[in-house]
Amino acid sequence: MPQQDVTINAWPDPLAITHRTDPERTPQVDMTMTMRAERPVPVCFTLCEPICARSDYSIGLSIFDNPVVRIRLVGETRIAPCGDRHDTPPRRPDCVDFTTLKRGTKLTEKFEHDGAVVEVAGPTQVADAGGANGVVVPQGGLRVTFPTAVTAASVRLLAKTEAAIEGRSGDSLVTTVKVDPSSSVQQIDVPGLSLTTISVDGEGVIVTEVCARHADERDRIF
Repeated sequence: MPQQDVTINAWPDPLAITHRTDPERTPQVDMTMTMRAERPVPVCFTLCEPICARSDYSIGLSIFDNPVVRIRLVGETRIAPCGDRHDTPPRRPDCVDFTTLKRGTKLTEKFEHDGAVVEVAGPTQVADAGGANGVVVPQGGLRVTFPTAVTAASVRLLAKTEAAIEGRSGDSLVTTVKVDPSSSVQQIDVPGLSLTTISVDGEGVIVTEVCARHADERDRIF
């Protein structure tokens, strides 16, 4: 992309500083000076293009019309183009992957897996979900609690009967998604903000994976 210079054509009125002294004393020029614009200075530019902003201005101080101090301030700020982010490959979402569990494993109450806490309402086991292993949802449901709040989630499951998925933030219900029966594994997106737990209800449903994404990830689910 060719270089494009950004030029500020005008500033507000020149800054005026008044310094009063006692004629019988030696002038004291030590000071702490704070400046602010009386009104905003509009600057317009096109987003997602590289910008290099350079500041170069001077502040002068005169006493009895005699220049005493001249301060020059110079700086440069570079705003990187949005395209720089595409140089980094997208992160895979954080997933609680039940396919890694051994088929036939018995599960009870609460256990940790892939950094999350998994709770089942009753005794259950790991079973086949059409070629991949998954946790069978017992009567009363299955719940996955993430270590930190997330901005989106998805659930992969085999639901041959109707099922429901809830997303919660703490004790507050954020969203409910109904799942229609299917003979194959489905991926169900769960919208919501600041989700901490995902619950699946539907006796006999097999959950293979629960994934979460965070706000800093470019490849969000939604």
